[in-house]
Amino acid sequence: MAETYDMIIVGGGAGGLSAAVYAGRAERKALLIEKGSYGGRINETREIRNYPGTIGDTGIGLMEKFKAHALAFPANELKRTTVTGIKQLDNGNFLVQTKRRGDFETRCVLLDLGTKPRVLGIPGEKEFAGHGVAYCATCDAEMFKGKEIYVLGAGDQAIEEADYLTGFASKVTVIVL
Repeated sequence: MAETYDMIIVGGGAGGLSAAVYAGRAERKALLIEKGSYGGRINETREIRNYPGTIGDTGIGLMEKFKAHALAFPANELKRTTVTGIKQLDNGNFLVQTKRRGDFETRCVLLDLGTKPRVLGIPGEKEFAGHGVAYCATCDAEMFKGKEIYVLGAGDQAIEEADYLTGFASKVTVIVL
């Protein structure tokens, strides 16, 4: 039978790593499973200046600190693999199945599945992400101080982001998709 954990966290973004810290503090046996790089989307952020206690860091740098904090608790384990299924067992526990690391049993599953930006496929979009192309106005508005910018999108979110950016950019143009 699979090894049993108090908690399995699927996803190693900021939320999953934070959950691992709290599980460790509570002395719970926790396993965090991440298929990609620990930290998630924040790893794409070149400069972080809006996280309390962090005057300046990169997304990767901040997430390395989150990871080190999670690993500071002996009951925590981190594994890199893909979760392929979650099944509830007759005893009320859950079986978390993975691609390369086998199956794990747990009393609790926490999902930190993250997000992905809506990529439009515009030439240069991928190459310039974090270098002029941004997906978060509150995160990146400072980069556009005094510049003319374009917000691509539709609906309330695009208008709210554009409105926020007017406090930084010299001109904001909204292009509705």
